[in-house]
Amino acid sequence: MSDTRYYEYVNNTLKRIRTEYGYIEGEVYHFYVKDHLDNNCLVVSEPMSSQAVNYYRSE
Repeated sequence: MSDTRYYEYVNNTLKRIRTEYGYIEGEVYHFYVKDHLDNNCLVVSEPMSSQAVNYYRSE
């Protein structure tokens, strides 16, 4: 993966590398957990701590 759109820099320092399945920030890989509609509904890091949860009401 050498496309520059996957690399995020802040003040000329590499901040994050995005992948199809999540992103790497520092030495920690964050995984996207998708729902049945292929939407990102949860971000989980390597030590399995939840980073963000998106809940969509279905009414």
